[in-house]
Amino acid sequence: MSTLLITNAGLSYKDAVFAGSEVQNITHFVFANVNGLQETDPIDPNATVPTADVVHTQPVEMVSQLNDNAVVISCAMGYNVGTFDFNWYGVIATKADNSEVLIAVVHTNSQTKTKTVGANAGDYSVKSIVWRSNSIAAQLNVSLSALPWQASHEEFVSKAEFDAHNHDDDNEPFYVTEDETAITTKDKLHVFMDFADLQIPTDSGKAFDFVIDQSVTLSELNKCRLLAPTGKKIIMNETPYDSINIKVKNVRYTAYKNSNGDYKI
Repeated sequence: MSTLLITNAGLSYKDAVFAGSEVQNITHFVFANVNGLQETDPIDPNATVPTADVVHTQPVEMVSQLNDNAVVISCAMGYNVGTFDFNWYGVIATKADNSEVLIAVVHTNSQTKTKTVGANAGDYSVKSIVWRSNSIAAQLNVSLSALPWQASHEEFVSKAEFDAHNHDDDNEPFYVTEDETAITTKDKLHVFMDFADLQIPTDSGKAFDFVIDQSVTLSELNKCRLLAPTGKKIIMNETPYDSINIKVKNVRYTAYKNSNGDYKI
């Protein structure tokens, strides 16, 4: 669960880019661990970076457009990043005079970004925010099309004037605690709360969303597996499988149905 907001400074920055007094230069994400912060706490539209609580900064990987009215801003934290806890993150733009503008803020549940150390594997985490408004791509001079890895890991900032948005409203969760076939998947995010096998149903529609909760302990014996619908395949890296072993927690995946009825992750 997350609460998200485009700041007043972000709206002013967008207007400055559109007017030509600034260029689009959205540069990095800032992560912080703020004592006592809850994911449902309202965000001040005039918020600033909680500098005393900052635990990590990460360069923006890509700023692109989903369409004329939606821009997606993404960073990717690899296995070499960590280890730290965070419950706050923001997106920063750097102006022509090198001053920084906090354009977006997210309050989230406490999360841990783990780094690979020796035989202990870390995790890979993508954070994306979608900024929605009429003609926002043109106003921010963004023309590059979004890539699938951005859109499938997005956290939405929506509403016409960028009011706070609760990401849980986008998909009603379906919690998986034991081996089972998924229920009808429209508007469902399938959340593994324990290791289990989950089969995509034959009537699942065009897309199937799933994620492993951070609390799940995975091992070679305790696995979260996604099973293809009966008589179909799951395609990963152009290779068809009857099932796949999901190894990364706290990353939202989407399986898209192709014309043959198979699903590509």
